[in-house]
Amino acid sequence: MRRSERRNAIEGLLVEKAGRRPQRPGHSDRRGGMTTEPQPFQDQRGIWWRQGPYGLEYLASDGAWYPGQPHPTPYAQPPSAGTNGLAIASLILGIVWVFGLGAILALIFGIVALRQMDRNPRQGGRGLAIAGVVLGGVGVVGLGFFIALAVAAHNNCVQYGNCS
Repeated sequence: MRRSERRNAIEGLLVEKAGRRPQRPGHSDRRGGMTTEPQPFQDQRGIWWRQGPYGLEYLASDGAWYPGQPHPTPYAQPPSAGTNGLAIASLILGIVWVFGLGAILALIFGIVALRQMDRNPRQGGRGLAIAGVVLGGVGVVGLGFFIALAVAAHNNCVQYGNCS
């Protein structure tokens, strides 16, 4: 059904119920007088509304007026349990790195935080924990590279006596 057909059908229902075409409040009616009672109006979605005794009412497809909203509002999400503290610590230690110790702790804290969030899905901070694990992993690889470089430099120093 097209929008105009739907509007005409609804207006037809209104004319049948009220005996006249709906008008906006303050506009003249057929007799030339000004209307004082609130008349039905149409919103942007094409839904007809009127002021009822207990608030706004909408016109349903069956021709009856019902209070409230024409479509049920979605249920609210349960409140979050907050952000996991280990996820925050994992991200911070992954960024700071603290001579390699921070990278190892970031990896451990991030994995523990991810496991805690698997057990409690309402807890937030999954992205922080993943970022902490990634940064911790990069830091551990960097620490291993740094240690390998230091060992190679030390062996070069000992073998050739070139320790400058």
